[in-house]
Amino acid sequence: MKHSTVSGPVRFDPVGSGARLSWDWDVKAGGVGRVLAPLVSALGRRQERPIWSGLKRFVEGRPARRPREEPA
Repeated sequence: MKHSTVSGPVRFDPVGSGARLSWDWDVKAGGVGRVLAPLVSALGRRQERPIWSGLKRFVEGRPARRPREEPA
């Protein structure tokens, strides 16, 4: 079974009294992942902002945001 790989740097650069997080990743899908790559890529982009925003809040010691409630 072939696996997918992700490689590349994650950087923390000083900005004012804080830091800017940036990354430049190279993702190579293997096996079935090649067929699913467009879907996984779209889902990943959609989830990235909440993931990194949550990490930022955690590092800064701020409380987590409450999840949005689904309309009834």
